[in-house]
Amino acid sequence: MRFAQIPVRPEAVEAYTSFYNYQVGPALNKVEGCLFARLIQESTPGSDAGLLSFTVWDSAEAAEAYENSDLFKKLVADQ
Repeated sequence: MRFAQIPVRPEAVEAYTSFYNYQVGPALNKVEGCLFARLIQESTPGSDAGLLSFTVWDSAEAAEAYENSDLFKKLVADQ
């Protein structure tokens, strides 16, 4: 299980959520070893919006392989 915090300006939350739902999520669903991927929005009154990418992997090796992949680098660059 992995959590990745994604700092996003409040005015960009909708655009990033759309990017995650239509590009990142579908890409992760095709990655070997990824069992689940979801974007979670934190809600802390009086603070900037924070997003968390929550993923579940069948092994630590699968998660690390994804984080070292060209797909990961592309998705991070596209955001």
